[in-house]
Amino acid sequence: MAYEVGDRLQIDNELGTILFKGKIKEWPSEEAYGIEWDNPNRGKHSGTVHGESYFKTLIPDSATFIKEPKLLVNARKNVTFYGALQGKYGDSSYISGLVMGTKEVEALGFEQLNYRNKDFSSLRHVSLSRSCICKTREKLSDIILIKNSCNNVETLDLSYNTFSSFKDVVLILECLSKLKTLNLNGNRFISWEGLDGFKITTLEHLSMSSCYLSPDNVQLLLQLFPNLKQLDISYNLLESLPDKSFTIPKCLKGLNLSCNQLYNMPKCLGQWKLEELNLSHNLFSEVSSINSETLRDLDISDNKFVDWTICDELNKNLAQLNSLRINGNPLFTSSSKPETELLYETLARFDHLHIVNGSSFSLQERKEAELYFVSKILSDEIRFEKNLGRWEYFNAKYDIEMKLEHEKKSWLDNLLLEIEIHYHGNHFPILVMTNYTIRHLKTIIIKRLALHVNDVKLSFRISNDIVFEIDKNFSTIEDTGIQEKTKVFVTHNGQEIENRQTFSKRK
Repeated sequence: MAYEVGDRLQIDNELGTILFKGKIKEWPSEEAYGIEWDNPNRGKHSGTVHGESYFKTLIPDSATFIKEPKLLVNARKNVTFYGALQGKYGDSSYISGLVMGTKEVEALGFEQLNYRNKDFSSLRHVSLSRSCICKTREKLSDIILIKNSCNNVETLDLSYNTFSSFKDVVLILECLSKLKTLNLNGNRFISWEGLDGFKITTLEHLSMSSCYLSPDNVQLLLQLFPNLKQLDISYNLLESLPDKSFTIPKCLKGLNLSCNQLYNMPKCLGQWKLEELNLSHNLFSEVSSINSETLRDLDISDNKFVDWTICDELNKNLAQLNSLRINGNPLFTSSSKPETELLYETLARFDHLHIVNGSSFSLQERKEAELYFVSKILSDEIRFEKNLGRWEYFNAKYDIEMKLEHEKKSWLDNLLLEIEIHYHGNHFPILVMTNYTIRHLKTIIIKRLALHVNDVKLSFRISNDIVFEIDKNFSTIEDTGIQEKTKVFVTHNGQEIENRQTFSKRK
């Protein structure tokens, strides 16, 4: 098989794109191919060898040269879509004995063809990932066969193949009248020509992660697939999205833009009707453009957010937000606060948030977070704009008047205790509410100590000689007799309480 510049190929299960074909100084008498590998770790240079530039790669040091004889021996043979389909789902004896040309199709008749491909017509989900599919067909008859034998396919996986033209994919999709979900992850399309007039209206879910799409490619995809509900374009090295003309289907509910290099929020985000948006692993540092009445699930983890005002801005602009991932930002990674306090502060800044960084919080835990947050504001440990609607909410719910701040601080301090946790000879203080249940206190301690257990035993000394074990999980801390600076001892798996002399149980 002859390969040309722009062709995709697979060698040793690694995919690459041919960017050069010709002679190089090192091999003046042999044809050489310059290949940029999808996996940069396989590369050795960027298209320049010993000062001579032959081509340029998108990713630095992701290319190698291969002599033609070696390439022809080692490259896996590319196939058509229908060839791959027959190879995985068809009758191998039938495939080897049948030569399909237009005349043969006419002579054989569609009734017999449909019978021989009856197994294909029963397929709902087709997976042809890493099958070296490079084009739709070799003959017109292949298109006819696809239309007649794959008419019930709803889910199609064509990830990590060797397509170079997106039109070849569209020609396949036109044959699949019931297709709803398409996976094209890992394909690198060189050509986007010849797509005028095409529209695939059945497709609802499209995944094109790691395809190195450009902003123009993204815009074209949204025109080709006007009824998308879910779109994944993560890992595409995108630095921007199309300008103000960038529009998305009104029916699109989920958009994954994670793991790109975006730093500006799309200006028209407020016009979208998204319910889920993943912006994680980008370069965002502000969210002034995020304004949505429908967004419920937002992931902005692993970006560049440094200030807690990000949460206040989101709460003001996202009325329906229920789930937020914000970990991995300097706001979290540079803080010395325990994780529980960071989660509480995040939770308390929102009106309706119930899931933070993947952890669900009950109404009781939301209340505890709010009490913790208000106490930190009144003690000047947390800065909070008191002209925000959220502060008005705190005043209304907890009867906190700004002019009596010092009195309210004293009132709230009556609900707070600092106790000392002892475990394996180490100890540390934690701040808790007197109305916490013992079960909740155990959960906080297990998380703080990173213990891989479901339960622990808690005890405290009432004197040097008497130790009480607390074994009623739904009692409050206040009911147990624990006071300010009480030393609470943690044990599990049958460990003994250190230096115990007299043991008793408190219920």
